[in-house]
Amino acid sequence: MSIRWLALAATVWFYPGPGKNTPDLEEEKAIAALLKLGPGAVRRDPTRGGHAVEVDLREVGVKDADLQWIRPLKFLRKLELRMNEITDAGLPALEGLSRLEELDLGCTEVVGPGLKHLRGLGRLRFLGLKVTAIKEGGLAHVRRLEQLRKLTLGENELTDKDFQALAGMPLEELSLSDNTLTDASLDTIVSMPNLRALELVDCRGMTGKGFDKLKSMKGLVRLQLYGSAIGFPEMRAIVGIASLEEIDLSCTEVGDEAVALLKRLPGLKSLDLSGDGISDEGLTHLAALGGLTRLNLEGTYVTDAGMERLSGLKGLVDLDLSDNRIGDASLVHLKGLSNLRSLNLSSTRITNAGLGQLRTLTGLRKLRIDQTLVTQEGVRDLRKWLPGLLISEHGEPLPGDEDWVGPPGP
Repeated sequence: MSIRWLALAATVWFYPGPGKNTPDLEEEKAIAALLKLGPGAVRRDPTRGGHAVEVDLREVGVKDADLQWIRPLKFLRKLELRMNEITDAGLPALEGLSRLEELDLGCTEVVGPGLKHLRGLGRLRFLGLKVTAIKEGGLAHVRRLEQLRKLTLGENELTDKDFQALAGMPLEELSLSDNTLTDASLDTIVSMPNLRALELVDCRGMTGKGFDKLKSMKGLVRLQLYGSAIGFPEMRAIVGIASLEEIDLSCTEVGDEAVALLKRLPGLKSLDLSGDGISDEGLTHLAALGGLTRLNLEGTYVTDAGMERLSGLKGLVDLDLSDNRIGDASLVHLKGLSNLRSLNLSSTRITNAGLGQLRTLTGLRKLRIDQTLVTQEGVRDLRKWLPGLLISEHGEPLPGDEDWVGPPGP
């Protein structure tokens, strides 16, 4: 037999046959049904024969019976089911989704037992269970998801005993916001060797003694503590986490004395102190954080007198000074921040004269000036110098904001 015939035979032998790599009738029927539930809810992948790879059914009134249309989507990688009337009874429909990597069941009526049907999802890396009132040992089923790397459990009234079921998981990101957890749960957190990002927003049952345990977490990079009971004692423990690069301390009890401790974190890049009792004295301590790229001081007690202390933070890219008692005199000290891309001056005493100080910031891309003393004349003058600058004059969102929906249609 000639080489030509051998090659032809091999081609015939391995040819999969017509339609094998495209959706079958059952999948097409399911896609049509899902599009009736949520127009635009299904995203197909043309490189995979047009199979459905993502489904977004957020807040469209999905019920357990509707999940039958998910079952045929064997190539599905992402499934968004937040804010629907789904219960544990509907979860068996998800059992065969072996390629699924992301699943959000937040704000549903799932309470726990049905999570056993997720155990076969061997590729699942993200699971959202925020506001689901997980009970009845539901987290024990989550524990069996060996590839899971990101888990959100906010607002579930979890107890320390509930949470203990997750000890030792290889999670990289964990959100436990607004739960009734205490220092005992920090032992469980410390047992997670790969954790890089931790969110403990509004977790008021944790103390400095508990946070001291986190010092052993050498890979923790991001810590969000918004609204938690964080003051000077807790900060003494937190600054012991030498690997931290991002920390959110907004709306806590942190003041100038606690801010002074932050100089023990030389690798800090992002710092949120909005809504805290920070004054000009606190800005003195921030001057030591030369690596900062993002700083939020919204709603603090800083004034023109303290702004000079920020002039040395040359790496700042994003700076929020909104809702502070600052005026034109403050902007003189921002002229040297050549890396600045986003600046929020809303609800301050800035006038046209002060706005002119920004003309040297040629890299500035976003500026917010709602509820200031700036007029249209001042805006026009600044745009002559910075023609590409996006300016929010009345609180409207800008590209890149979470609530940005794009320009209006024709």
